[in-house]
Amino acid sequence: MPQPLTGRHLLAQTLRQFTRQVPGMFTAAPLAFMLFVMSLPGALLLDQIGGPRERWLLAAAIVCLLSLARLVVAWQHYLTESPARPPLRLDGAHLRVLALLTGVAALIVGLKSFSTSLGVALYFKMAGTPSTVFLTLMLLLWLAIWLPVMHRLGAWSLSLPQAALAGRYGLGQSRRWLRGRVWPFAALLLLLTASTAIATGSLAKALRTRWFDAIATGAGALIITLVLVLAFAIQCAIAYRDRGEA
Repeated sequence: MPQPLTGRHLLAQTLRQFTRQVPGMFTAAPLAFMLFVMSLPGALLLDQIGGPRERWLLAAAIVCLLSLARLVVAWQHYLTESPARPPLRLDGAHLRVLALLTGVAALIVGLKSFSTSLGVALYFKMAGTPSTVFLTLMLLLWLAIWLPVMHRLGAWSLSLPQAALAGRYGLGQSRRWLRGRVWPFAALLLLLTASTAIATGSLAKALRTRWFDAIATGAGALIITLVLVLAFAIQCAIAYRDRGEA
């Protein structure tokens, strides 16, 4: 029996197949694909800008999650060459994927808020500490917080295709299938978290100042965020297809 893909080979296959798989995503659900891309900037800016625009940003965040859930379900059916397209209405598969995406997004947002608050509190508690020492301690502390969370979320990555196709989350199964191969998923999630943070800060600054540097940084981080989201979905699909050999 062929051996399951190692983490290194899994990541390599993801990179090789990226340009071939993205058109398939668009074919599976073109409207959802376009809505996700267009609503992503507004979703990232939620809670960053006050006033009447906050309602539009909330709407963008909802559209972003709904379209991403639709895209995941449609693409998983497309990959399995299912003769029946998933319905446009919110059925069980859409709701399971939507709940999973919403839960992960809420967890990461909450953890970002906690990390920021912790950094501010320590900054005032450690007044007079050399900046190099303070930044080193903060980096170590943030890694101690984020790495275990990213590892656990990475181990549960195959819950996404299971929610779309199998009618369950299968958290335990995902951990068994990915034993020894979690790091590519955890790494992508960590990079995705960093890119969304950079995109959010830069886009918010660009709206306030109209500085070219902020606009360019925000646009670049936004493109990287989109690429990482698609790469994560492709990696999940490759690992899920490989699960029977694990």
